[in-house]
Amino acid sequence: YITKEMIEIEIIDGIARYTIEQFYCNFYNEAKQVIFALPKYNKDVIESLVVTFSDGTQVFSEIVEKLEAEKIYKENVEKGNTVILANINDLSPDMLICKIGNFLPQTSLKVKFSFIQKISCSMNKLWELR
Repeated sequence: YITKEMIEIEIIDGIARYTIEQFYCNFYNEAKQVIFALPKYNKDVIESLVVTFSDGTQVFSEIVEKLEAEKIYKENVEKGNTVILANINDLSPDMLICKIGNFLPQTSLKVKFSFIQKISCSMNKLWELR
């Protein structure tokens, strides 16, 4: 499923913005569900989640309560819509668990996560993400 991953970090005035882009392809002849996890550091703030489909359509994330998000995900899967759900696991808060439902056959998509974190500098030259 995953065909490529890119990570970019930008530091401006003590704030790190790091972006993770993952590219997926469904090579099968039927819709699939994809589940994956990303590390989430303790001080991270999730800035955005954008999904770009192979036809160029982009979908931007919306933050809602966890139970409501799960309900929306389930309803869209039942309707046959491609949908993504990302939430922080209660048992492992250092992981962001993501599910792509109804990933259509013979299509691809890109998932782009952006996180921000205030970072510290030591000796005026070393930056540390935690």
